[in-house]
Amino acid sequence: MNSQPNDKQELIDTLRQLVAVKPQSLPELKQLETLSVEVARHAASELAGRLEIPESVWHFLADPDIRYKDPSYAAVQLAELEQVLARWQDASAA
Repeated sequence: MNSQPNDKQELIDTLRQLVAVKPQSLPELKQLETLSVEVARHAASELAGRLEIPESVWHFLADPDIRYKDPSYAAVQLAELEQVLARWQDASAA
């Protein structure tokens, strides 16, 4: 997984890969949290100035622990993120 995406498409791909990770244990959750922090730090320092990153993306990257503990929160957050990714994908295709 690319924890240092350099453009919108790479960020979309990375976020989709993070969405696919479903931790089943605390060590797996810790790995997901570490990856999410790496992506968030890189996005904040390298992409935020060139790309408008919606708040829901930042929340997704910050909240793997909450999604792990609360399936209903996870469902809402993942639905919001999917909407963002779909809009970005549509805008890139246009």
